[in-house]
This record gives sequence, structure tokens and C-alpha cells, in this order.
Amino acid sequence: MRRAERARGPRAPHGSARSSGLAFGDLLAAAGGAVLLVGMFLPWFGTRLSGRLPEIGSLGSPIEPVDAWQAFGVIDVVLFAVAALALGHAAYRATGALPASRVRTRVVLGPLGLVAVAAVLVGLSDSPIHEVSNQLVVVEPQLGAGGFVALAGALAISLGAWMRPAD
Repeated sequence: MRRAERARGPRAPHGSARSSGLAFGDLLAAAGGAVLLVGMFLPWFGTRLSGRLPEIGSLGSPIEPVDAWQAFGVIDVVLFAVAALALGHAAYRATGALPASRVRTRVVLGPLGLVAVAAVLVGLSDSPIHEVSNQLVVVEPQLGAGGFVALAGALAISLGAWMRPAD
């Protein structure tokens, strides 16, 4: 065995996390980025009509759900940027095609994941749909699954970055 081979240690099988440079934290952050992106396209808010209109009959079905792209002006851009960075970071680690980073993953991706968590929570608390009622009809805002899916993705990004071994 040559001296250089002994210094490197045993080789990992092709395609494993060790040979690709991806740690579990990288994979978790990348999965979180994908989940965050999916959550942005799912309904975040909807409405439910209740009441009775004599000419129409009973109402009760949700109407026009709103996703993150329709509901927000800046929050959606922040969430997209964080998701893209999480996915890009995993691609960088997997391929090694980009120049070496001098900044640690925990220093950048961890806080950005927390920014995404805060942005999702702010978005969920500030519904663009408000309750309206009169004598015949009540329009009630409802939370959709998209915000909660996005929250899970944002938490996974932050947790994955903090779980990554020191760079």
C-alpha cells in the first residue's frame, strides 16, 4: 500500500454519502429545501362560506385557496431564496464543482433556516383573508396545509445545517 493511500484511509463505496461529500445534515437541509418549495405551491389560506341564501341554498364549500406566491409580496421571495440556497449547497457538496467555501455551513445556512422559520410564522399569522359577515353569509378564513409544509421544510433546513459536522 502506498503512503498516500494509507493517509487517506479506506475508500467509501461509490455513491455513498462519504464519497459524495454529503453528510446527513446536508441531506436533511436539501430535503428541507425541497419541502419548503413544495409548500410554497400548496394552499396556505382559504375561505369557507357559511350561512343561507334563499336563492342559492346552503353554502359550505371552500373557495379560491391562496398559495404563498399569491399571498405575499416579500416573504415568498425570502422563502424561495433560502430553499434555493439549501438545494444549491447540497449540490455543491455532492459534486464539488463550485470553488471551495471559506464560510462554514452552520454560520450561513443555519441562521437562514431560522429566518425562513420566522418568515413562515409571520406569514401564517398575517392572513390576507379576513372574516366578513352579514345577515345572510359569513366568510371565514382558514389555514391550508401549505404553510405547515413550508414550516416543516424551513425547520429541516435549519436543523440540517446545525447537524452538519464542522466544515
